[in-house]
Amino acid sequence: MISTCHHLPDLTGHYLNSFYPADAITLPYSLIEAAVGVANVAGAPLAAALLLLDGTGSWAGWRWLFLVEGIPSVATGVAMLYVLPKDFAAAKFLGTQDKAWLTQVRLHSLQVVVQTQSLS
Repeated sequence: MISTCHHLPDLTGHYLNSFYPADAITLPYSLIEAAVGVANVAGAPLAAALLLLDGTGSWAGWRWLFLVEGIPSVATGVAMLYVLPKDFAAAKFLGTQDKAWLTQVRLHSLQVVVQTQSLS
């Protein structure tokens, strides 16, 4: 899939580009970035508390932190490989009309990108 929004170099941007046209991607991407900030604020006290477990069960605090915060992260990442659709055509939560609309929007967005690149 061709990415139409070149200022989003990460995998999140690439995934969002398969569902949203370039002119509508800012809100979903902003929500994801805001969620990252909230997760950092919520996770910091948890990390501090886990580091205080130093010596519990003969484990260092950093091991508790690695275990308690690492296992859910890895499990979620693996689960997303199976839960998230590869593109909007494979999305079960979209109806036929939604998929047709997204196809039209993507084609229009790609045409704009091709025209813009041919001008430069």
